[in-house]
Amino acid sequence: MKKNKILTTLAACSIILSTMAPAFFVGCSSSESEDKASISRDDKEVWFIKGGSFDEVFKGMGYAVATDRLWQLELHRRAGRGTMAEVFGPSLLTIDIYARTTGYSDTELQTGFDQLDKDSHNAVQAYVDGINQRIEEIKADPSQLPFEFATYGKQIGAAFFPKPWTPGDVLAVMAALQSFRCRGPSHGPNPDRRLTAGITC
Repeated sequence: MKKNKILTTLAACSIILSTMAPAFFVGCSSSESEDKASISRDDKEVWFIKGGSFDEVFKGMGYAVATDRLWQLELHRRAGRGTMAEVFGPSLLTIDIYARTTGYSDTELQTGFDQLDKDSHNAVQAYVDGINQRIEEIKADPSQLPFEFATYGKQIGAAFFPKPWTPGDVLAVMAALQSFRCRGPSHGPNPDRRLTAGITC
């Protein structure tokens, strides 16, 4: 299927482009290695991921992103999945309709993920595992939840907590970013502009 080929191409850059926090990698063992990666920050709060297997490095990357950018991850996932209006109101329905009309179904995303080569498949899964590790930590200590979740939770009158991520979420975000940023306003809504215009505190 043509869509599956597109998803495979998107996945090749999904890890790098969906990362929203700076990180540096120092060394990496083979994908079969059982070594654990060392994750730390320097005095400027920049993440460093040292050693470890191929999978451990990407897991550390996902963990670092979720630690510093969990709210931004939530915004991008909702934009890609077409669920912005659930939290931010009807002013963003246009974005949701566009995302659901032009995006991929859950079945297509899963099929695309399943058809990736081994390294790409493992990298995406490890990245997701790292994000979810951070979410689990916040569940155990809700005081670490970014304040935006509590703020908008009060507005909608319900608890607002990030759901666990899936590989399909990563691919959906990348597909949406490619679509929104490449097509431009004449081909559909641009969330980079509409997000800040439609969301008010």
